Amino acid sequence: MATRPASRSDFRVAIVCALLREYNAVSLLIDEFWDEDGDPYGRAPGDPNCYRTGRIGDIDVVLVQLSDMGKVSAASAAASVRSSYPGLELALLTGICGGVPRTDAGEEILLGDVVLAKTVVQYDLGKQYPGVFQTRITVEQSFDRPTKKVRNLLTLLETDLLREKLERRTAAILQELQMATPRRQPAKYQYPGAALDKLYRSGYRHKHHRPAECSMCADPHDTCEPSRNQTCHELGCDDASLVPREREQRGPEPLAPLLFFGRIGSGDTVVKSGEDRDRIAKEHCLIAFEMEGAGIWDEIPCIIVKGVCDYADSHKNKRWQDYAAATGASAMKALLERYPKTDETRSPPRRHFIVPFGRSERFVGRHTILHQLLQRIPPSVHKDNCQRTVIEGLGGVGKTQAALEAAYRVRDEHADCSVFWVPAVDTMSFENAYRKIGQTLGIEGIDDDDADIKTLVKTALGASPGSWLMVVDNADDIELVFGSNHSPGLTDYLPFSRNGSLLLTTRNHKVAVRFAQRSIIALAQMDQTEGVELLQQGLGTQTHDTESMERLVDFLGNLPLAIRQASAYMAEIGMSATTYLQRCHSSSKTLIKLLSKDFDDQGRYKNIKNPIATTWLISFEHIARDNPSAARYLRFICFLAEKNIPLSILVTNLKGLAVGRQLAAGRQARAGLAANGKPGKMTQGRIG
Repeated sequence: MATRPASRSDFRVAIVCALLREYNAVSLLIDEFWDEDGDPYGRAPGDPNCYRTGRIGDIDVVLVQLSDMGKVSAASAAASVRSSYPGLELALLTGICGGVPRTDAGEEILLGDVVLAKTVVQYDLGKQYPGVFQTRITVEQSFDRPTKKVRNLLTLLETDLLREKLERRTAAILQELQMATPRRQPAKYQYPGAALDKLYRSGYRHKHHRPAECSMCADPHDTCEPSRNQTCHELGCDDASLVPREREQRGPEPLAPLLFFGRIGSGDTVVKSGEDRDRIAKEHCLIAFEMEGAGIWDEIPCIIVKGVCDYADSHKNKRWQDYAAATGASAMKALLERYPKTDETRSPPRRHFIVPFGRSERFVGRHTILHQLLQRIPPSVHKDNCQRTVIEGLGGVGKTQAALEAAYRVRDEHADCSVFWVPAVDTMSFENAYRKIGQTLGIEGIDDDDADIKTLVKTALGASPGSWLMVVDNADDIELVFGSNHSPGLTDYLPFSRNGSLLLTTRNHKVAVRFAQRSIIALAQMDQTEGVELLQQGLGTQTHDTESMERLVDFLGNLPLAIRQASAYMAEIGMSATTYLQRCHSSSKTLIKLLSKDFDDQGRYKNIKNPIATTWLISFEHIARDNPSAARYLRFICFLAEKNIPLSILVTNLKGLAVGRQLAAGRQARAGLAANGKPGKMTQGRIG
């Protein structure tokens, strides 16, 4: 599979279509789309265009459909696409056009053939003198010519040998397109048939030819409005006025489209007159007419590749438009396959993955949470804003592990997205992580003694054209995260970019709500199946004593950190789940001792103690500081049974809690909030 471009700057070619039928035909020929799951690149501020991105061969392309026909709409769209995709070096304007029946060299152009513009003539731009209109100048002379690379390519393709190869390749691609036609319109791009390719004499007008039907059409120089919307058969157009074509000698079988190089007339007026067609074509040596080329040519080096759908006369109709759109799109792809390749065809992906932990081989479950995260945290999810998401949960519930697994999955699924990991435990760890990011990005001045590291990194990521995800882990201290009246918080240094996304983990609900408002994912304990699987992985063996494991996991509250701590100790000592559970039940002192044992966990920070008792003690200290009333409730509950506590007891006894406050606080500090003061099932501030 090809590598997706890192940013908008990596796209070299734009494909522009004026009509939906043209756009639909081109879409069937894109080898791979880059935006099937949403737009990963966005657009520049003020750009009103809508884009699709993909590749044809190894050329990355951006597909644009104009909002309206005409050179004004084309010029506006071309200017916008250039602002959003600054690396463009070529625009391919493809679609349908009106053809001149014969070239100056006498070659016959048929419906379904393809014309390629070497020069564009804006034939309706000039000065109107009495009795004569003088065209100002050719676009080739008045505007920038195509680059030398484009001119050389067209010259090469016009040679007899390559032109024939290009025609064969166009025919092959056309067959592929016809086979890919949507099922609801299976014949949409099929050859309409030679019998419908009718060229009338230039002066033979499309109107009522039976005098009794219309008095206006009886005038040789006039036609009625209704006749313009009727078919030649309905009007009785006489086949005796048809111009003989060489096709009549080749039989009714579909003909492979031929390619013609030359001048194309571009104007805001649809040519529907055989006489005017011949006059303008002769004056400027044109082989076709269309309406958008003059607008694009001045903005981006351009090649016009269009299928002939009519003869630009009064008999034109829409029967050949879909087929001509298909032949034009097929020739465009054949041409693009010949576009010169260079060593700079695509710059290497400019992405970084700065995460301090390896991927956990023992990560289990959390499927729903990960699905929710991957629907929210990639930068492409919200193309007009910097996405903010929070994982909120109790200490030890696995917030860091879920964020870590999500970071690796973003890396795997979004090849152009950088991932940065920043701990928010304290100011020092935050700044050290920012320094590493700045050094990796090569930010100038990041290692200076007086460098404002946090501001430098914030500015650089805010201006980065590439997409990124920043994980801000352990953002539990509300004052550290948001600051105070006297000092800024860490959030003041988080970058903002429409190409960026922020994922924050916290055990503090106030932090979660203040940071992300409604984009909060609550992470609860594991279910029993997940807990047992995690315990088995920690033990490194498959045991059949699932009943004991289930009871142990249930006793540990299905908390991942407690399960990992228990499994680490059991594996080290060689203890069974039954024995470990018996020791937990033996006494409060033994339980506290077991839950206070440190263990090695590669998915946690080295300067943070791992035991679940320590983790809960930290949680309690935060509660005591941020919500003293809640802390008093928790201290009092420690003296009660773990279930069915009447609310009236709490309300009544909290008033006189001061007497035993010191005693309760001392006991809770020793227990680390790991147990409820008596042997039994672990809780964390639960009632009932």
